[in-house]
Amino acid sequence: MAIRSELSLHCRGKRATCQESEIESATSKAGAFFMKHTSVYARHWGFTLIELMIVIAIISILCLIMLPNMMRSRDAAKLSSCKYNLRAIAAAMEIYATDNSGMYPQRLDLLTTVDTNGHAYMRTIPNCPVAGNNSPYLQGYEVVSAPKNAYTLSCQGNYHKIMGLDSNYPKYSAVRGLMDSQDAEEDEK
Repeated sequence: MAIRSELSLHCRGKRATCQESEIESATSKAGAFFMKHTSVYARHWGFTLIELMIVIAIISILCLIMLPNMMRSRDAAKLSSCKYNLRAIAAAMEIYATDNSGMYPQRLDLLTTVDTNGHAYMRTIPNCPVAGNNSPYLQGYEVVSAPKNAYTLSCQGNYHKIMGLDSNYPKYSAVRGLMDSQDAEEDEK
């Protein structure tokens, strides 16, 4: 209806009289014009199969690039957690030695034993996140009499091979601290 009124105003400006058939003809042409552009406009709202396949391919390539980095980050986090566990056990052992005339415990389970005051040095002995419930720290604990009642504590097994560590590493020593490889241990000697 708005098109019809605009056309009648337009006709009045050019000529004094305008035929009704001219208005109808112009209206139908204008309607055809708008219909034609509306259908083209509506067609551009959807995606073609090729466009969708290209987007899926790009997303797949990005995932393939990111996946190894995420896996490496996850393994590095587990190794970091294992090192933290070794340091936590070592800290509890130092407190135990302070309370027991400088002597380290002969077994790690002594750290979880509750004393007369109702305290324990650790609630539980932590597990290596890679090993799961099979705690390699219990097998890797060794008290060495020389030098001066020292100890070594290691993550027994080959759990961190993917991160490039030797078997039975990381290792914590009362004398050397945290060691990542046999090379570091030999350098210290």
